[in-house]
Amino acid sequence: MRKIIFLLSALLCIALAAPAQERSASGVPGTAPARPDTTGIAINDVVVVGYGTMSRKDLTSSISSISAQDLVDVPVSNIAQALAGRVAGLQITESSGAPDAQIQVRVRGGMSITQDNSPLYIIDGFPAESLQGIDASDIQRIDVLKDAAATAIYGARGANGIVIVTTKSGKSGAVRVSYDMYYGIKKITNKLDVLDARDFARLDYERNLTKGAAAMNSFIDLYGPYADIDTYYRSAGHTGVDWQDEVFGRTPTTQQHKFSVTGGNSTSNYSLSYTRSNNQGLLYGSGLFRDSFRGRFNFKASPRLTLDANVSYTDETTQGMGSLEEGGRFSKLRNIVIYRPTGGVKQDDAAFLGAEVDPVYENDSGNVMQNPVVNMYAEDIAKRNRILSSSFNARYRILDNLTYAGQVSMRTRDYSKDTFYNSQSMTAKRSGGAYGSIDQNLYSMFMYNNTLTYSRKFNKIHDLSIMAGQELIMDKLRTTQLSSGSFPVNNFGTDDISLGALPGKPASNREEANQLSFFGRANYSFDDRYIVSATLRADGSSRFAKGHRWGYFPSISGAWRISEEEFMKSIKPLSTLKLRAAYGTTGNNNIANYLSRSIFESDWVAVNNAQTAVYLPSNLANTALTWESNHTTNIALEAGLFRDRLSATVEFYNMKTENLLLDALMPYTTGYSSAMRNVGSTRNRGVEISIQSVNIHKNDFRWQTQFNISFNRNEVLALAGTDQFDRSSGWSGDFKDTDYLVRVGQPLGQMYGYRTNGVYTVDDFDYNAGVWTLKSDRVKFSAATENTALRPGSRKYVDISGNDEVITTDDREVIGNANPKFYGGLNNTLSYKGIDLSVYLNFSYGGDIYNANAMLFSAMNTTNANTLKRFYDNRYTVMDADGNSLLDNPAALAAANAGRNLSSVAGSNDNRFSDQFVEDGSFLRINNITLGYTFPKKLIQKIMIQNLRVYATVNNLHTFTKYSGYDPEVSTQLKYKGLTPGVDWGAYPRARSFVFGLNVTF
Repeated sequence: MRKIIFLLSALLCIALAAPAQERSASGVPGTAPARPDTTGIAINDVVVVGYGTMSRKDLTSSISSISAQDLVDVPVSNIAQALAGRVAGLQITESSGAPDAQIQVRVRGGMSITQDNSPLYIIDGFPAESLQGIDASDIQRIDVLKDAAATAIYGARGANGIVIVTTKSGKSGAVRVSYDMYYGIKKITNKLDVLDARDFARLDYERNLTKGAAAMNSFIDLYGPYADIDTYYRSAGHTGVDWQDEVFGRTPTTQQHKFSVTGGNSTSNYSLSYTRSNNQGLLYGSGLFRDSFRGRFNFKASPRLTLDANVSYTDETTQGMGSLEEGGRFSKLRNIVIYRPTGGVKQDDAAFLGAEVDPVYENDSGNVMQNPVVNMYAEDIAKRNRILSSSFNARYRILDNLTYAGQVSMRTRDYSKDTFYNSQSMTAKRSGGAYGSIDQNLYSMFMYNNTLTYSRKFNKIHDLSIMAGQELIMDKLRTTQLSSGSFPVNNFGTDDISLGALPGKPASNREEANQLSFFGRANYSFDDRYIVSATLRADGSSRFAKGHRWGYFPSISGAWRISEEEFMKSIKPLSTLKLRAAYGTTGNNNIANYLSRSIFESDWVAVNNAQTAVYLPSNLANTALTWESNHTTNIALEAGLFRDRLSATVEFYNMKTENLLLDALMPYTTGYSSAMRNVGSTRNRGVEISIQSVNIHKNDFRWQTQFNISFNRNEVLALAGTDQFDRSSGWSGDFKDTDYLVRVGQPLGQMYGYRTNGVYTVDDFDYNAGVWTLKSDRVKFSAATENTALRPGSRKYVDISGNDEVITTDDREVIGNANPKFYGGLNNTLSYKGIDLSVYLNFSYGGDIYNANAMLFSAMNTTNANTLKRFYDNRYTVMDADGNSLLDNPAALAAANAGRNLSSVAGSNDNRFSDQFVEDGSFLRINNITLGYTFPKKLIQKIMIQNLRVYATVNNLHTFTKYSGYDPEVSTQLKYKGLTPGVDWGAYPRARSFVFGLNVTF
């Protein structure tokens, strides 16, 4: 990572040094032209805030913005992916590289322990659950509201920050027809290094070496004599099958086509667009396919009345099983990685690759392994997501200084998931036949709000604005689940689930949640130098019981534009200097519905040899539940030099959450393991630095740089009646231990396990006639059966507790921290005449990754299963080069393993979570490089084209990292929200894409 830090430092120093060295055309320092729009967000830009807009120079709160130009050339299926590293304090983590991977978005770390920490998304004034389905080319700008002074106007919904998206609207003038497209190919960026056929045969030989003559004869029958391994598995047709190449090695395509029409006149304008996307996944049969329509209409009905309408519809289908749908032993990635690479002496590679059934696995009663290629075709998931959003706005200027604004919005989301395992799949074979299930979710939201805004300027130096409003939000959810098994044949799959002979228990559910709010804001500015803003919101939520439903969330903030003071005018290079300070409170009611009441659920029990439906309570009601409150203090300094050629913002924040809504552990005597309670407290502190510079700005050549870096530290201040509790990430049903710890005084995301101390060696044992006995002064295990199984090469742990050198669960400690020390991004944009080039990097330093893949894939003692090469190469071996056992020769065994510190084949089956599987997740990613050319207008106007640009993009070009997995930007276990981040289990590999694009306007 030193090289990464040095590279970032060098790039930043070059960028920041350039403005000081540049002179204007006249040769006078400091008189360069004003910053061009393409650098990002200018000081006089209008920023979208809650229920209104403000000039950036008048902001008193923390709001960062992203322009359309920063996003338009990034070919991603979810626009949240393109935000990674572009905004200080905004952390984006993809669960995997799948086309529909979950994307975790955190503004300043998130505050809750067990609840969702996702920000609120506002798209053209209407709330949404994600940014899914929005095309980058439809976006005009994105504003990220980060501190409570900015978010308190949204009350409870703004507790985790707010991402406001403004889409493009039409412009007055002639009708413009545009066509935007891109087409590209993708390739896997990285593979896990596993054993080839030769090394696999050697490993399987060593596995059978101590199992007796029958096991060795079986090995020779499958793979041939040990002496022939080197020759046979280097000959044509026997080098082995690389299953990762077979499954992920294809070259999928990604393409998008967008048609848009804009136009208008002095009283109305419109913008219409239709987009079709086809984003194939690396895994055969997987991909994301989307059709979307967006329309925006603006009509000036009279000098005082303006009407707006926004309508969007998205129909999105995700196809393919992916790698995370099945956990534990049925994991798709596990099957791909550890499936044996050779058919041995009975099949050449071609026959082995095409075999539907492998007799080695077929004869294993506990087997869940299957030819990965066959498995791809045999199991499938189809997810369909249809979203319809519409909003209607009216603005009426009642008086010259008094304006009414009203908005009515509706949103429906119809989500379905069809899963089918046909008769060839291993799941079906172990379940008595083909199996299918259908999940259907229908969600709807209705929102209605009204605001009155009074604005007036007095005596040219007093500027006052007062806004008051009301809002009603109604949410409804309906879910249905059906399943059936034992299909006689594959038939029509889930298209006719009644064909299954063994129907599962059907389930359905209906939920509603309502929120009524009243809010107000006052802004006052004196002489454009001193600015004060205050907000207050009252939210009433149906998720709490009577007497606890209302929460009140105030904020106050101020700014001093120091650069406007007379005593600063003499400092010529200084163009902007502004000090901001803010304090505010937001709330959080982001919990499941009805937890303040007793919820009943159905179950089936056996009565008189028949299944009978019963109803029973599923939770412990808590009528005292109330709002979680977040208190934020924010102090910032903004500075600009050389007419804002170089500008920087430094922000310090302190966020404290009280009355934490925590899924707290309960005594088992209550009949429940946990219950939702208002207990506990957390704190987030951090520093954010953003720098923008116009390094060169001449008539034909421009070079601009944007850099941001964020430092965030979270801490648990209090918990529910305890100082700590542990939690399991649940990545595998075979792994039962808890592996994360929540402790007062420490950050969230702490990995909890054992410290290793190499392996047991010959010196740790007494050897007598084939019997290895652990010496009395050596570290032992609490279970006597484990001690008798210990041999040289078994993994050795550190006795942390000092409990007589006996390893128990008390010897676990914090062995990793998923939180990065800092993260950010660096973007350089250059243009020369019609040529433009952008190079975008993002980085993260210091966060650990829990490599659960390595933990399971390194277990070498499972017969006929492959393993990771680095564990095999550095294992403690119990045989010599000729295949003879060394277990009866201590001296030779010690000599053969000098310097080796990884487990032997037999010792690798210890599935305790240890520091051996915690890795540094630091990385520097060359995220995007785009080279474009815009044709001269004089040339293209001759063929009736107004604008024509072509470009080529490389996305995810390279990642500098020491992490041994597919990709360091990963977090798959999102079940427990903030409790178990940084787990890499079964994650779909990430792709590199090469894209060609075209933008043309007629």
